[in-house]
Amino acid sequence: MKKTNKIFISFLIFLIALFPIISFSADVQNDIMLITEEPNQSEVNQKNSDVYLIDETVTIDYPINGNVYVIADSVTINSQIIGNVFIMAKNITIDTEGYIYYDLFALANNININGTIYDIYAC
Repeated sequence: MKKTNKIFISFLIFLIALFPIISFSADVQNDIMLITEEPNQSEVNQKNSDVYLIDETVTIDYPINGNVYVIADSVTINSQIIGNVFIMAKNITIDTEGYIYYDLFALANNININGTIYDIYAC
């Protein structure tokens, strides 16, 4: 039990230490978006910045153009994320509509991936 806590705390300290470096290191390319009279719902709900989420259950079902930081019991991603994703959770699910354009850094008990991810660094 103590070894698990040390690993968890070490990973948390590692993420906190790298946070300033990683959050500014992603060179995100903006996609060209055609302007229409009525934008679709996904364009309206898109987040164009980094997202920080702490909750018991987190579901990301809207596009994000930036990095994502999540601490939760259960995390589900079923949308596109143009950035790195950092997750500490018991359960992580990347659904078929989930698409992470950069890297996933995860600390979890269970990871289920049905979507697309560039690289995964997980413990």
